[in-house]
Amino acid sequence: MTGDPAASGAGVSRSTIIEAARAGSYRVVGVTAPAGYGKSILLSQWAAAERRVVATVRLDRSDDDVEQLLSVLATAFFDAVRTPESSRTTTAPGAWVVGAHRLAAAMSACRRPFVLFVDDVQVLRSPSCQEVLRMVVAAVPSGSQVVTASRHSQPHLSRLRAGGDAAELTSRQLAFGPREARALFAHAGVELDREEAERLVTTTEGWPAGIALAAHGGLPSPSSVRGDHRAIADYFDAEVLAPLTPALREFLRQSAILDRLGGGVCDAVLGRRDSAARLREVESTVLFVTPVGPGRSWYRHHRLFQQFLVAELQREDTEVVRDLHGRAAGWFEQSGAPEVAVEHLLTTHEHDRTAELVASTAPASLGAGEIATVQHWLTALGDEQIAAHPRLAVVQGWVATLTGRPAAAERWLAHLEGQTLEAERAPEVAILRSAMCPDGPDRALKDARLAVQGFERWSGRRTVALALRGEAHLLLGESDEAVECLERAALEAQEEGRHDVVMGTRATLAWIAMDRGAWDEGADDVRGCLAALAAMRSALHPWALLAHAASARGHLRRGDSASALRDLESAVAARGVSTYARPFPAVKGRLEAAKLLWATGDHAGARALVRELHDIFRERPDLGVLRGEFDGFIEMMQGGPEPGRDTVTAPLTPAELRVLPYLQTHLTIAQIGERLFVSRNTVNSEIASIYRKLGVSSRGDAVTRATVLGLLSE
Repeated sequence: MTGDPAASGAGVSRSTIIEAARAGSYRVVGVTAPAGYGKSILLSQWAAAERRVVATVRLDRSDDDVEQLLSVLATAFFDAVRTPESSRTTTAPGAWVVGAHRLAAAMSACRRPFVLFVDDVQVLRSPSCQEVLRMVVAAVPSGSQVVTASRHSQPHLSRLRAGGDAAELTSRQLAFGPREARALFAHAGVELDREEAERLVTTTEGWPAGIALAAHGGLPSPSSVRGDHRAIADYFDAEVLAPLTPALREFLRQSAILDRLGGGVCDAVLGRRDSAARLREVESTVLFVTPVGPGRSWYRHHRLFQQFLVAELQREDTEVVRDLHGRAAGWFEQSGAPEVAVEHLLTTHEHDRTAELVASTAPASLGAGEIATVQHWLTALGDEQIAAHPRLAVVQGWVATLTGRPAAAERWLAHLEGQTLEAERAPEVAILRSAMCPDGPDRALKDARLAVQGFERWSGRRTVALALRGEAHLLLGESDEAVECLERAALEAQEEGRHDVVMGTRATLAWIAMDRGAWDEGADDVRGCLAALAAMRSALHPWALLAHAASARGHLRRGDSASALRDLESAVAARGVSTYARPFPAVKGRLEAAKLLWATGDHAGARALVRELHDIFRERPDLGVLRGEFDGFIEMMQGGPEPGRDTVTAPLTPAELRVLPYLQTHLTIAQIGERLFVSRNTVNSEIASIYRKLGVSSRGDAVTRATVLGLLSE
């Protein structure tokens, strides 16, 4: 085998793979992988480790002749097992079938265990040579093995594999992991740290040749490996493309603009009718194109190979590349994959078409948590294009609110408000303004109502408007109206797959339920909001803060302080994107998290959130009842430990949390003990501990303090 840089892994032991293949009962082992996966090195290491008789054959193009192939195989086998020259059978030219049978019979009758290695089997293309190979491998006796290595698929393995007589090692087994990458670099005299090794393996997909090129100085740095780098490109050109027909090379180049290859899309993009057959041919001969999923109807390129092919195509004609991307965009858009269509359009000059598709696709993508994807689209389009398309400006405003960039969100909202918009655009601006709430809850409610009326039912954006209407009602203290809107929005969002709305509405409903003492209902809502968060493509979302805080409150109520603290850590970690650009979850989430931190003894953490709340209220002073809740919490804190003292207080124990709700009742200490099946003295001591931890001296003050902290409902 030729062309393997640095022997594609010389210095890296493959003993684990070899021992597994040797230890099996397989009479035939096929090693099938693209160029550069170290097949020849593996065969060499295997032969060196063998105690059985070893015969090695390395084929070249001249061996794709049945008489020549028989001669090469027979010579290698008989020399290895030391068969006397006089006893070797010969056949007349043209009688290859007889010769193949005699060789197979000799191998089958051989009493000395042997291993026959046959490398570069891909050169055998004639049916006669394939038949000779099939007959030879089928004759291997028990205790012996034939090992064949090829860059192409090996047809002779199929029947043997079905009968349990053959195993196949592919690129999956031969690919390097971080350990092998570091060993290869060490062999080249370079130390590679674990993190860099992991990045390199991810970039190269474990391709040994690519890792070897990086190790031997062919690339600027290990993590910069790309398929269009000269060292990589030269290898692909010489070892992969060169042996192919011109038609197949062109098919590979033009199809490389697609991340997923299928017969239908390739026909549409390349203007042909035989793509499915071409893909099957490519799969069996190139191997850098592999099937994805069941059914072998979709394929993908190796990442570096695709980069190489695209660079080759662009060097030939950039206009052809744009045309191919345009056709691909049309196919994916018609096939119900607008996100893929957008990625193709971004490489063309069809700016208006791209802008319209981004504007129509982005809301659903944002709802699924694909915020980074939409942000990438907008960055590629640029501010000039965004400003020229009001729908894009709305999307940019939403992305700014969801990524914690309030100044940018306000700038885009001001841009939209300064334009004369068509009537159909008014609801889109209204819904953004309602979410940002710059003019207080009355205006937010008015905007949300306008948006609910302006969007069609099941449009997705109407569901968002309905949830915002619930938020505005809540800010105005209209909890019954809020619950009605939020529950409707939650149900519609669940059906539409709007995970962001499900998370926000369920988190809010959980707090409302728990404040009302409906803890079981609140627990159901917590599970719903956390499930929606898990379904999101990103855990960084303004609602994640409130969702984790709600979960923490439930855990604390049940006396599971450890789980509550873990949720509070997640809540605090998620607050970076929760800013005054989206004030309701930013304030509600911080306020509830601060209460819980205070209740668990982390007074310093609670005060840090309070400082952030002061900053938010400076930008959004009119947030209705949230301001009153905040002021009440501040008043409660001022009655607690002084900021300059050690403010860490032990959290309430599970036993104390069980006693706490009974302090709201008129039951005596003895009666509480009867309900809990504990003694009067036990209840007395637990109540005393509750007073001490909450910093109060009476039953009424304890209830008030616990209610403010969210441990009790009003």
